[in-house]
Amino acid sequence: MLSLFSKSAYQFFYFIASVAILPPYVFSGTYAFKLALTGETYAVGDRGRNRDIAVGALATVYGLWLVYAAGLQYPLMCAVLFAPGILVYIQARRERGQRVFTGMEVAIAVVIAALAVLAAWLMWIGHISPL
Repeated sequence: MLSLFSKSAYQFFYFIASVAILPPYVFSGTYAFKLALTGETYAVGDRGRNRDIAVGALATVYGLWLVYAAGLQYPLMCAVLFAPGILVYIQARRERGQRVFTGMEVAIAVVIAALAVLAAWLMWIGHISPL
């Protein structure tokens, strides 16, 4: 739907695809940093752990910088595209008989949904536009 209002559909999807990869990149860098800090996956005295702490921290900071550098417009529009995925996630968890959300997943889902509502409102009033 967002592409219908775009001046250039190709350029719109290029920007959205570029920005949509940033949250998973930040989360994977953060998770690598967390694993290295806690030592969950390392043997006692593993020398690579310090290097992995540095790489995980650098990946996290760089990913956050990229999100900041992308500006507000495209990450917000990505939230509109990510929000329906929450419903798919809920359905998949229920089908497997698992608890829908655990721990931080609730906070992440709430933030994504809130950002999606904010983005939809900002698009509605014309403050942000898909190109």
